[in-house]
Amino acid sequence: MKKTFTSLLALAGMVVGFTLCSCGGGGGGNDEIVNLDGLEITSLTSTETSMQFTKASANYYALQLSFGGSNSDGHFLVKGFTPGSQPRVVGAISLTANSDVRAAANWLGLPPDSNLTFSIPDEIELTMTFGSKTSGTGSMTRKGKVLIWSGNPLIPSKSIDLATGEIRGVDAEGNEGDVIDGGTPEIEVDLETSFHYENASGMLKK
Repeated sequence: MKKTFTSLLALAGMVVGFTLCSCGGGGGGNDEIVNLDGLEITSLTSTETSMQFTKASANYYALQLSFGGSNSDGHFLVKGFTPGSQPRVVGAISLTANSDVRAAANWLGLPPDSNLTFSIPDEIELTMTFGSKTSGTGSMTRKGKVLIWSGNPLIPSKSIDLATGEIRGVDAEGNEGDVIDGGTPEIEVDLETSFHYENASGMLKK
């Protein structure tokens, strides 16, 4: 009887443990980390691009990106928020198709007027730092990689590390090789960029 009770107690503990572990981190469940609904940021580059945030669900936002005559859609998942005099938002950006990378070039630190073809093989993480008012100037850095495609037919030829600016050769399957010394002039990556923002009142209330 004692052994049976002990076994049941251990099983109950395992069930509770699995239940607690399944909740995840970063706010857990549907808890909102920060409210970015209505936020619009515009790059401070010679060719302005804009990115607008519309809430889809807690911590998940639809993005509308525009660059010149090119418009595209994407999503932004909030992963972290640090309040204060310079609030900081960390999240992952996803785009609807490879062609959208051109419209999002300024948000990836890439030259938007390039004729190169890009794709994003994995998640790109953005860290955005804002000011203390509902509108003002902020800055952005990134983590992640972008593939450059070239040739006929198009195949991946290089990868760019958005956090360091390193450019590596890749094979047809996208496997990375050695760092290419000096990179190439037409793929100069801005490791940190500035932007103007509006409608940040929801974020500052957190």
